[in-house]
Amino acid sequence: MSDKGKKTIIAMALFSMVLCSVLLVGAENLRESDALNLCNVTDCLILLTELATESSEDCVQAKADHVEMLRKYVKHMDSRRKPLTFVLKDDIAEKLKVVIKELEKDEDEDEDEADQQKEACSKIERASKTITKFLSKCELFVDNPVVASEHEVVSEEMQATIRELLNEAHKKTQAYLNDLSMVNSEVAYRANRKTIVYLYLIRSECFRLDIGAWKEFTDFFGDINRTIYWNRVLERSTNEYERSCLKRCSANELRHLRVLHAIMDNDMREAHFWLQLAIKEAFPDMKFSTEK
Repeated sequence: MSDKGKKTIIAMALFSMVLCSVLLVGAENLRESDALNLCNVTDCLILLTELATESSEDCVQAKADHVEMLRKYVKHMDSRRKPLTFVLKDDIAEKLKVVIKELEKDEDEDEDEADQQKEACSKIERASKTITKFLSKCELFVDNPVVASEHEVVSEEMQATIRELLNEAHKKTQAYLNDLSMVNSEVAYRANRKTIVYLYLIRSECFRLDIGAWKEFTDFFGDINRTIYWNRVLERSTNEYERSCLKRCSANELRHLRVLHAIMDNDMREAHFWLQLAIKEAFPDMKFSTEK
């Protein structure tokens, strides 16, 4: 064989090796991209659930809570390493930023308080529908719940935040028990809601952190149960409308308790069952798989 022929064969072999390497890297990046998108969608499920089941009377404050929680999740999503093939159109974090921008707009100061509350409530409803719309295109990955795309280190700052939220939820629950009222009931509910949403964010590391050994965490289980019990007690001395509000809060708290148990059991399929069920009830026209 001539030298020219040998060089041609070598060149072809090198080209094939490079092509295979590129294809392998591309395939790996695609898998990483799918895993990241799946993880972000999984995060979104609890955000959507809480928006879709909002039961607060103080929608202005509830809206502020949702904005805070959305921002925390987006920051966490942005901190995850993105593969080379991850493109903007696949970035759920970017879509959530659009939702936050619309949700965080202040209510019209010229309106009275009742109209401001109504406007805030409408924004929460629109936000839930917007998130549902773009998540539905992802099919919500209902049959493939993930804990995290990879090992995620929970910062000392986040751990401190979780402990602070657990303590705050305990204080709000105690205040409710000491003075049974609709206002205190809602304050306790919102504190519990924020805590479970943040715990869900670090669900992949709960065992490594041994959160179950924290006294604050043990108290949290009891606080949710106590909130549900005293809501039922309060129902006896309220009007029909207030009873309806209390029942909705209690239903949400019961879901929080079930999701909390699932997180500690490291059973994401169970957690997602309850989240999907709540979304299905909020959007009955959508197609969801709710079989365990």
